[in-house]
Amino acid sequence: MKQTAKVIRPARPGYAEVMVRRASACASAHKCGSCDHCSMMENAPEIVVVAENGPGAEPGDTVTVELSLIHISEPTRH
Repeated sequence: MKQTAKVIRPARPGYAEVMVRRASACASAHKCGSCDHCSMMENAPEIVVVAENGPGAEPGDTVTVELSLIHISEPTRH
């Protein structure tokens, strides 16, 4: 899924933190606002994620990001 995002700050070389508007997973199914997922969206409509920054976008730039499914495996505990 492609979305528009705003660059917040550099993260590490080649990456930047960007602010993305959260898209509802159930918006196409209903518009009730009463399920857990819909009510969670009201409290945090935007999230900050780390994205590859090949083009060298700078803080304040508006960019297009492509979001993909991220699989989280077993956590490493220290």
